[in-house]
Amino acid sequence: MPLPNSLYDEVMRSYEEERLKHHDALQKRYLEINSKVPQIKQLDERISSLSVLQAKKIIEGDKVSLSELKEKLHLLFMEKKKALVAAGYPSDYLEETFTCNDCQDTGYINNRKCHCFKQKEIALLYSQSNLGHILENETFAKFDLSYYSYKIDPVTRRSNKENAAIALDTCQDFVKTFQRTND
Repeated sequence: MPLPNSLYDEVMRSYEEERLKHHDALQKRYLEINSKVPQIKQLDERISSLSVLQAKKIIEGDKVSLSELKEKLHLLFMEKKKALVAAGYPSDYLEETFTCNDCQDTGYINNRKCHCFKQKEIALLYSQSNLGHILENETFAKFDLSYYSYKIDPVTRRSNKENAAIALDTCQDFVKTFQRTND
């Protein structure tokens, strides 16, 4: 069953908030690095200039120059990583981060819901169900078979208590052996 539009929008807003939070954190890291390691800003400017040049070469169809530019860009990125490490930072300090690396905080992988989307969906539906308080108290441990009688059911030839015990065992086995899937 698909989520109602309002709940779907709520899930998608949460992804947008996560992306903004990570973007803001990256901007703060860049500000910090630019003030402490000026070489990084110079490398970024060179990377930017070469990237523009690379785009022009792609448009012009110049494949020879394009491969040279790619190699130069790769070397500049490596130099940038070395400069970060030399300054005491992790080599990936200026790379974008995500709450979910699988979908990169979009909720989808190849037009299919990501596992994190499904978890958000479940959590949202669960919170909307108002079952949280009930399920805190209603557990297998509190299930009381004494409420069931020993009266035999003529169809099953078992008592109500025996049927309830079988149902309880079946439910507990299901929970113990439940397989989580990404479908």
